[in-house]
Amino acid sequence: MRKTLLIENEEVASSCVANTANEEPFPATHGVFDEETEEDGEKSVEGEVDDEDPPLEPWRDKKPVTVTMEEIRTRLSAFGTDLINEKDKLSHAISRAEKSKEARHELDGKCDLQFQRQIAEALDNHLTDVQRHHEYKSQIEEKKIGYDAAIEEAKRKQNALRTFIQNRG
Repeated sequence: MRKTLLIENEEVASSCVANTANEEPFPATHGVFDEETEEDGEKSVEGEVDDEDPPLEPWRDKKPVTVTMEEIRTRLSAFGTDLINEKDKLSHAISRAEKSKEARHELDGKCDLQFQRQIAEALDNHLTDVQRHHEYKSQIEEKKIGYDAAIEEAKRKQNALRTFIQNRG
């Protein structure tokens, strides 16, 4: 039994019959199967038109277009195949993105570790320099104290010598 679909809008019908896989999917119609025609026992869909519904008024003037159920099934099958292909592409793209994200995370971890090592090395160098500077200042202070002590000792010896010379003479 051959089934046909009676569509009152030519634009909708032409998009239903188009054979390219990249076009819009089969649009929903505003109709139901309501009668079986005499020839070949065909069923057709006629749009339900409400007399009070103004948006459908322009469609009343259009002549009906017939589309077979086989054409609709073919079109739906093509859309199903396209949908599966797009799903596979999306899954593959998501997989690649996850791998890229993991690789980037790994690289970031390595860079962070290298950066932390550089920071630790710079900090170690700085602390070594601070320690050297402190030791240098300590040595200068010790020399200054030793110099001051030597001066005091020399003054004490000089005073003792004067006192000895004065007492003798």
